[in-house]
Amino acid sequence: PDSVKFSIIESAPDLEPDEEQVSYLKNLANKLSGMEWIGDDVHNTIYETAKEMDLQIKSAFQLLYRIFIGKDSGPKLGYFLATLDKDFVLERIRQSCR
Repeated sequence: PDSVKFSIIESAPDLEPDEEQVSYLKNLANKLSGMEWIGDDVHNTIYETAKEMDLQIKSAFQLLYRIFIGKDSGPKLGYFLATLDKDFVLERIRQSCR
């Protein structure tokens, strides 16, 4: 069904994240850059970073889904991102902070 179809959008979407979201994305990119690129670890880092920053977990995941697939939901995010090139993921997150 269409609800489970997704693909990486070609370029970072024109989102206008608020200050809290920008701070989250920067913090997340910094944490992800220094870690091993394993699905469990990526997923847990996304979750724990949102929790540490008092950002709603659902909002954090939706923001990242929008950045990568242009939807509010999708596959298990950490595991999905771990299948992508780490440098690509980090650059896309950083582009979304501008």
